[in-house]
Amino acid sequence: MAEQGISTPPNGILKVWTFELISGPTFRLDLPHNPSLDFDGKHTIWKMVGTDKVADSVMMLMMGLGVILKIYTEEQTPEQKAERDALLGRGPR
Repeated sequence: MAEQGISTPPNGILKVWTFELISGPTFRLDLPHNPSLDFDGKHTIWKMVGTDKVADSVMMLMMGLGVILKIYTEEQTPEQKAERDALLGRGPR
């Protein structure tokens, strides 16, 4: 039986994205493997997991609806990567 869950798509790396929706019309957004977004037109923070392409598509959809927003991704610094690799036994600490 196949394992259920999120797998890395062949065309991109999954990242955590933060959308800061500042203003715009009310709408609801449902994406697989992500929390639903019920935007009431007021300042809202929403996080999703997806590739660069998916995040860009979501951003363009929201902008097309007239939403004013900012988008951020959470990436580790080179120092954090070195520490993570060391903790996982993939290199010197």
